[in-house]
Parts: sequence; C-alpha cells; structure tokens
Amino acid sequence: MYISLKKSALAGFLAVLAAASASNAATVISNIGGSGWTATFSGLSLASDPTQPAGQLNLEKGAAFTQASLGEGLLVTFTQTSANAKPVIDFTDESVTNLTGVTWSGFDFQLLNTLNSAASFMTTSNSPFIPPDGIFTTVNSGLVDGIPTVAYGGGSQANLATALWGIGTDGDLLIDADPLGIGTSFTFKEVPVIGNNVPVPLPTTFWQGLVGIAGLGLVAGARKIKNFFL
Repeated sequence: MYISLKKSALAGFLAVLAAASASNAATVISNIGGSGWTATFSGLSLASDPTQPAGQLNLEKGAAFTQASLGEGLLVTFTQTSANAKPVIDFTDESVTNLTGVTWSGFDFQLLNTLNSAASFMTTSNSPFIPPDGIFTTVNSGLVDGIPTVAYGGGSQANLATALWGIGTDGDLLIDADPLGIGTSFTFKEVPVIGNNVPVPLPTTFWQGLVGIAGLGLVAGARKIKNFFL
C-alpha cells in the first residue's frame, strides 16, 4: 500500500513539473507540514506527507532540470520558525526529470549551511536513497570542497528521462536539520553532474586533518617571520 501511495504521489508531481520549472517566482510555505520550518523554493514541487511520524517532517519532491538550472542547481531553503521545530527532515521520494538537452553522468545532493546551522545528511539503514534502477549504480557520502554531499555516479541519465528516487525499498534521504533556534537556516541543493569528472566525497575527518595541517603551517610561518625581524 505504501509503495502504491509513493507511485501515485510521484505521478502527480510529474504532471506539474513543467509548470514549476518554468516559473521563477519563489514559493514560500510557512510551517510546512506543521514542522516549525518554512520552506522557500522555485522551479520544483514540494509537499508534506500527512502520515509523518512525530519529530520528523516527511516531504515528497519533484524537480525538472532545464539548461538554465544546470549550473546553479535547484534549491530549497529551510528556516526555523518555531522553537520546537522537528529535528529530522525526510525526503521520502522524489522524481527528477532531465530537460537539459544533455546526458548526465552523475547527480549530487548537497547541504549549504548559511545561518548558524550544522545540518547534515544522516546515514542509516534507510538513508540515503539507493540509486534508481537503470540510472546510477554508486553512491558516496561525505564532503566535497567542505560541503556535505551525497554523490551518485556509475551510470547516466539521458535527456528527457525521469529518475524515481525512494520507490519501494529504495530508501529515503534523511537530514539532521539541527534546529538550534528560531532563525536557523540551511539550504538543500541538488545538481546534475555533466562529464567524466564526478567528484567523490571525502570523509569529514580528512577535512579536519587538513585544517590541523594548515594551522601548523601558519604557526611555523609566524615563527619564521618573527625570527627574521629579531
């Protein structure tokens, strides 16, 4: 029954994708799904699932990418508007349509943390999405240029093709929204990858190590400058 509901919801999204992608006007949904979060977005469809559990915002999403959205991707900004905002945001399913005129070699989900947020993707037995059948075959989670990223590759999505994420046992995409207080904000971004250079996310510990090395370099440099003037 749950699988049927997911397929029905995605079919509805596909019917409005073209209209949504053609509009540049931002849509603002206050307190989406009673979650304590306001969602701001354009060029896509977004709806809350009324069957969501306590402490979790369940969302169903549809996106159609045109040439205009290739570089910047499509964004949803979440802003905390309640002290009791739900701590978990769950994208239960999504349809992604390629209207860019070119074949994609990969697809990325990213989190851009903007205002006092440390939102992160959750890795569980149910998250992130398993790659859609016949589209991509690999998934890596970590940091790309310091940005939390779930990157898909090992396949392609042709122009005019639609990928259905989260169907049946294909999992969800869970976000620890980190609701630190009213005004906390972060942006969920998704963007197609073109060409053979598909970035592979590196674990957080790698970037922490680089920061430590950079700090040691600064200290050593400062000592050299001090000795020079002595």
